[in-house]
This record gives sequence, structure tokens and C-alpha cells, in this order.
Amino acid sequence: MGLEGKMQQLNTAIKESLPEMRSVAEENPNAQVLVRAIKFSNGAQWHVSQPTDVDQFSWTDLTADGVTDMGKALSLAAEQLDVSKDGRTRITASAGFDIRRSTQR
Repeated sequence: MGLEGKMQQLNTAIKESLPEMRSVAEENPNAQVLVRAIKFSNGAQWHVSQPTDVDQFSWTDLTADGVTDMGKALSLAAEQLDVSKDGRTRITASAGFDIRRSTQR
């Protein structure tokens, strides 16, 4: 499979995962699910830079271009990981999603 085929699979997988993410968010009223995405070819940058409520999130397809730079993408994601004093935990999944969940104290 060529690069464009792999990118199309990625784009399709993300679009197909959104309804389930929305469903999980709806089933958990104490959680706020926010999504971000990183693109990483010839470096890494935020594809969706602002944490966006999963209900408002819309995926813009990516295209294959350049050299995959997973290391930079993971570094960019790692910069955003923290447990803040207000009880919010940020978890970044390997696909570049940023999911925030309120924790019960």
C-alpha cells in the first residue's frame, strides 16, 4: 500500500472513531472530552491546535508529504501532559488526540 493509501486509512479511521468518542462523552456527563491532533512530516506541528470539544470537532484530511517525524510529534505531545491542581488530567493518545477528563476527588 502506498503512502496516500495509508493516509486515507488514517483519515477514515479518525472520522469513524468520532461517533464513538461522542457517544462515550455523552454517557459520561462528568467528563469533558477535548480533541487535538498533531501532524508530523518534516517536523511536527499541531493540525488542530486548540482543544476542541468532541461534539464540535471536525476532521480535516491529511495528505502524505515528506519524512515521518514521530519523535518530534511525541515530544510536542509530551509538552502538553500534566496533572493540574484543579484536578484535570490530560492524556494524549498515540494518534495525537488530547483527551481531558475531570477526576473525582
